[in-house]
Amino acid sequence: MTALRRTPGTTPAVWALVAWMCWSRVPHKHIGLWLAALALVWVGNLALLNRLARRRPLAMRDSWLVLAAAGLDDAAWGAVVGLLMCYDRVLDPWLAAVLCGVSAVCAPIHITFICAYRVQVTTMWDVNVHLHRLVRTSTAARA
Repeated sequence: MTALRRTPGTTPAVWALVAWMCWSRVPHKHIGLWLAALALVWVGNLALLNRLARRRPLAMRDSWLVLAAAGLDDAAWGAVVGLLMCYDRVLDPWLAAVLCGVSAVCAPIHITFICAYRVQVTTMWDVNVHLHRLVRTSTAARA
């Protein structure tokens, strides 16, 4: 639980770096939407994790809350593909590396609760695929 609460502290710095790298290459509306989704999930997850940390020991009945927090966080990160990628060929591999880094940072934390790790991996990459398809289909329909 301590590691789960400590890791989100660095998250806004990574958002700022991603937004800065995307600023001149990606529609600002997409950057803003992604940042808003991340911020909303981040604040909610911090509140939830702090609440759970005050209830020691963590009961099995609370495990679904940890799974939900992991899923929401990784869904917001997974939105990078649908919202920020495919605008610049130089930026795309860098964003993929960022996603791999986020996954790598979260893995040691979630691996202690294997269900949370499965939720992390599945959610991030599922959102990647489906949101990418949805955004590209709607963009093609408008063109």
